[in-house]
Amino acid sequence: MGPLLPAVTLVVGVVLGARARDLLRPVGRMARPALRATIRESLLLSREIQRIAESAREDMEDLTAEARDEAAARDKPRPNGAK
Repeated sequence: MGPLLPAVTLVVGVVLGARARDLLRPVGRMARPALRATIRESLLLSREIQRIAESAREDMEDLTAEARDEAAARDKPRPNGAK
C-alpha cells in the first residue's frame, strides 16, 4: 500500500474539499450576521476612540498654550525690580 497511499490521500482530500464547500455553506450563512455585527461594533469603537483621542489632544494643546503664556509672563522684565 506504500505507493498507493499518496494517491488515496489525494483523492480523499479532493472529495472532502468538494463536500466541505457544500457542508460549510450553511455555517457561513449563520456566521455572516455575527461577523457583520462584529465589524459594525469595531467601527463604532474605533470612532469613539478617535473622538477620545481628539479630545485629549485638544486638552494637551490648551495646557501647552497656558504653560507658554505663564512662562512668557514670568520671563517679562518687571518694572523697578518688582518680584
